[in-house]
Amino acid sequence: MSSPVPFINGPTAPNPIASGPPPSAGGARRTGMSFPLAPAQSAATLETFPSSPPAEVLDQMAGAARSHDALAAQGRELHFAHDGTSGRIEIEVRDAEGNVLRSLSPSEALQVAAGKPLE
Repeated sequence: MSSPVPFINGPTAPNPIASGPPPSAGGARRTGMSFPLAPAQSAATLETFPSSPPAEVLDQMAGAARSHDALAAQGRELHFAHDGTSGRIEIEVRDAEGNVLRSLSPSEALQVAAGKPLE
């Protein structure tokens, strides 16, 4: 198996695993284990990653921002919380004071984020 991440010290760095771990307090030492170094690979560059998100992502973010603004104009907000007991996400519609007006399923929350009006 190889890694796209280059070695810090280059491909000629000594392999600390090949010689085995240092002796433990009991003096036992593992033997017979060695892991050869992978051949040198080119490093990732900043040009590998885009300088901004793709247009589709920016469009979706703008749509979610519009939905947020529409809810805020109505004095509402969506509140997301993780229920540690069930492991589920809880989504609530709250008023400006934080009072729970309604609970939403995750699919309903996605529909609201996509622009569906909150009924």
